[in-house]
Amino acid sequence: MVTAAANFFSSIILLRACGIGEFGRFSLAFMILMIIRNFEIAVVLTPISSILPKLRGQSSLAYRGFLLFTAFVFCAVSGLFIVVGLGPLGNLINSPWLGDIVWPLVLANTFSVMAEFYRRYLFVIGRSFHAFSIDLLRFSSQLALFGYLSHSHLAKLDTLSAIYTLTISSGLATLLGAAIYGRCKWRKLLNGLMWRRHFNFIVWMMPTTVLDSVQSAAPLFIAVAVLGEGTLGLVRATQQLTNVLNLPLNAIQQVLPSMAARQFKAKGFAASRMLIRKCGWGIAGLSVLLGIGLLLVSPLVAVLIKVPWTTNFAMLLGLFMLLNFALSIRLPPMIMVATVEDPSANFFAFLVGLVFSFAASLPLIRMFNELAVPIVLIADAVVVWGVLSLWIVYHGKRYALSRGEISHWGDGDVAR
Repeated sequence: MVTAAANFFSSIILLRACGIGEFGRFSLAFMILMIIRNFEIAVVLTPISSILPKLRGQSSLAYRGFLLFTAFVFCAVSGLFIVVGLGPLGNLINSPWLGDIVWPLVLANTFSVMAEFYRRYLFVIGRSFHAFSIDLLRFSSQLALFGYLSHSHLAKLDTLSAIYTLTISSGLATLLGAAIYGRCKWRKLLNGLMWRRHFNFIVWMMPTTVLDSVQSAAPLFIAVAVLGEGTLGLVRATQQLTNVLNLPLNAIQQVLPSMAARQFKAKGFAASRMLIRKCGWGIAGLSVLLGIGLLLVSPLVAVLIKVPWTTNFAMLLGLFMLLNFALSIRLPPMIMVATVEDPSANFFAFLVGLVFSFAASLPLIRMFNELAVPIVLIADAVVVWGVLSLWIVYHGKRYALSRGEISHWGDGDVAR
């Protein structure tokens, strides 16, 4: 709730203070941070959620040191990609100003990555209040700074100052997370074992995330090139509003992977699959109800964000809420293949989705303008869901027999 409320009111403040064009510029920079966050989820956070619940307590201090090292490495590598790639990306999509915000974006990315890392680790080990306190500090300070800048005569709220705001708020959350993370040990033998196990995720999840990020961002970047940054501002503003109502899905994504891993270790494949399915369909049903409510008050929403209410705006809201439903039904098979440590399934599913995204984006944008963006994203989610569902059916027997092997491997460091 804190995260959703902060993002909602931050978007409102930015829209009202900066206008739809400047909000589009900020959205472009923010999308880059979100793409990197997707990579962090894939190569750092997903292995934590799938592996840590299967380990014994004796390994916690050494595994904690291993995880902290991987988080630092990820910060360095992702920062390097921003330095090298942001300028060429700006020239490619006709937004050359991106090259001027390279170093502010590197800082914002570094602290954002570490804040997310500390929060997820604390969730997985059951220290939910401490994880919540990181979010509370991060997003309350973000909202307070945005509010100050929007009314200050000493500073201007624009894309650059908004990025610095994200840096400060994430930096405060990172300091708190570091203070409560706990002691670490360095054990070479465990690091070798854990690296091989993490590498099984990384070798598949890295290309999978590239595919996911490209297929998710492709309609938006193509829309910028064809329709301009102002259109992107309207699309992103609408997407931000519907993301606020996607709170149940965002919450379950934080806790369901570790719950499923514990269930898999204790009761096996069938019980874990049933738990994931129930959660996924429950969230999907809730997203439908929230979408209907949002459409009923769409004229008030348009007034709130200072955009004219039109049929297209209402249709954008409806389509993005339908996207929330599609993402909810896509979630269960994605978590299931991660639980059984078979990330190759996600790679092949997203590869099919990427081909569809590139084939459909440009012709649909020319036909439907901004409405094509959520249409393509919905179709992508359904395609990925279908491929993963067929994959799980085909490999279900092997998954059911793998519980003992995976659990034993998780305790191998203790035995040695």
